[in-house]
Amino acid sequence: MRKLCFVIFFLIIYGNINAQQTKALEHKVQIPDSLTYARQIIDFLSIKTQYYFSYDSDLINDTAQVNFSNTDSIAVKKVIYKLSGTKNISFKITSSHVIITRKAQKPINNVVNGKVSDNGKPLYGATVYLKNSLKGVITNADGEFILKFPNDQSIDTLIVSYIGYFTQTIPIKKPVNKEITIELKPHVFTLNEIVVTGANAETIIRKMLSNFKHAYPKQNITYHTFYREEVKIEDNYKYFSEAVLEVFKNSYTHMLNTERIKVIQSRTFRSVTGDSLLLKIKSGLRTSLYLDVVRYQPDFLHVQTLDRYNYTIDEVKLQDNDLIYIISFRPKTHSEDALYTGKIFINGQSSTLKKVEFQYASHQKHKLKELLSNNYERLHVKPVQASYEIQYINMENTCYLQYINTDIQLKLRKKKDWFSTPISVKSSSYVVGVDTLNVSKPTKKETVNPSVVFSESNFSYEPEFWGKYNFLKPSNKVIGDLKKMIEVKKEVKIIP
Repeated sequence: MRKLCFVIFFLIIYGNINAQQTKALEHKVQIPDSLTYARQIIDFLSIKTQYYFSYDSDLINDTAQVNFSNTDSIAVKKVIYKLSGTKNISFKITSSHVIITRKAQKPINNVVNGKVSDNGKPLYGATVYLKNSLKGVITNADGEFILKFPNDQSIDTLIVSYIGYFTQTIPIKKPVNKEITIELKPHVFTLNEIVVTGANAETIIRKMLSNFKHAYPKQNITYHTFYREEVKIEDNYKYFSEAVLEVFKNSYTHMLNTERIKVIQSRTFRSVTGDSLLLKIKSGLRTSLYLDVVRYQPDFLHVQTLDRYNYTIDEVKLQDNDLIYIISFRPKTHSEDALYTGKIFINGQSSTLKKVEFQYASHQKHKLKELLSNNYERLHVKPVQASYEIQYINMENTCYLQYINTDIQLKLRKKKDWFSTPISVKSSSYVVGVDTLNVSKPTKKETVNPSVVFSESNFSYEPEFWGKYNFLKPSNKVIGDLKKMIEVKKEVKIIP
């Protein structure tokens, strides 16, 4: 009997709470004529309902002008419908927040799930793309990928490649929805076999630089990009953000750079408090623009400053029939201006840049402080290292940006504490599609500042969230770490 009474009591309480929450959406408001922007109207709804509203950036544009003049009192739900321009949305109401999300989209026609490995060992960073549609992804730390594509052509070819391995081509007949396992075979090649050619590292680099204007896009393009940003304090996630972007880029022969970023869909999980919130790093979306080293050439890739560095051929690998030179570089002893040390991967046949890995040279680590956007009175922040990885891909005789990874390591200590806490800030931009035909430059109202912080939403790792958009499948470790964070913090606090 006691159990029955408790259940009835719980249902009554739950029913009352649920009714109150539903009532908030049905509450009628009169929108003042002076409020014309979506963000102003959302703030007005927060005051009237005593709820904060959270939504994805592609669902409601804060700067959009919406006219409610000469409108009678209208339910909050209908206001949201008008602001978003659709009724295909769902509402989740917590004790103090209304979370607005787009309803799950129907799955698209073609999906290939796969794993790329070498004799069972996962290959991280293998390239997987469709030859005819210029859509592709890279594999995660488990060697896994998910590739989605429309049913625009009945037959296509899946191309899987990795430096030092034979490329595999797999015919694809649409529609398709299947899982595949791909074993790549290593292409063994020794440095001694190439030394006799008299190849010189700096000569190879200069030849590649002279080819920059010819091998890269000669027209405006749109990169469809999947972006991920994460912050770890010690080994625990405190911030994890993802977004689908459209990045408009001028032709690589264009003198003026008017590149713009448009956020299509995004989500963020935040679990930080106190001083860790004060830490602002100069990274984020700006990496999608300014670490394209073909357009924005650092000193080790600029013809006028090559003399600052020593270049050495460390290794030569084969990718199919192409020689890939792996050239290390480091500052010359007397060069105080040289900033970096790292490796350059160059395709010897096409004289094109394949990949760059670099970090700050030891005598330039004091410049790491420039990565911090603020000074801190209560905190001692020590940058430890910043490393970068940028890769390009050759598709249909043109080289395109493929991905950009950044990894910034810091130590944070409160002024009165003895010990420092390690902090890791990572961001990645993966190009998952290239559009060379239907290219339009987003308006200023549609674009975001490169230092934008995404709107926050309740986080769960569901691939269906991205609908038709391609994304980087998270590794099992990442999913496990995020689940631990969610279990610790059952309800996400959403900051309005």
